[in-house]
Amino acid sequence: HNTIANRSLTCQPRDLSADGGITAECRLEAGGRLPAGDLARLLVRQGWARPMPDSTAALAADMDKAKAAGAGLWRGDWHIVTP
Repeated sequence: HNTIANRSLTCQPRDLSADGGITAECRLEAGGRLPAGDLARLLVRQGWARPMPDSTAALAADMDKAKAAGAGLWRGDWHIVTP
């Protein structure tokens, strides 16, 4: 919520998943001191999302940095289970 509040979010559908869901690339406009860009990457960098197994190496590197920093899901005593 805090990442996207009062900012424009634009999503472009990319594909249909096996379960009928839609995958999309979503981008945020700049907003004050908050970063702009790819929403998935911003959430992974903040530790609030994990990349899908077939994601780019850049997202995996961002997740590793979030883990090392103890950000978001990586803070505290969370037990993350891979689906």
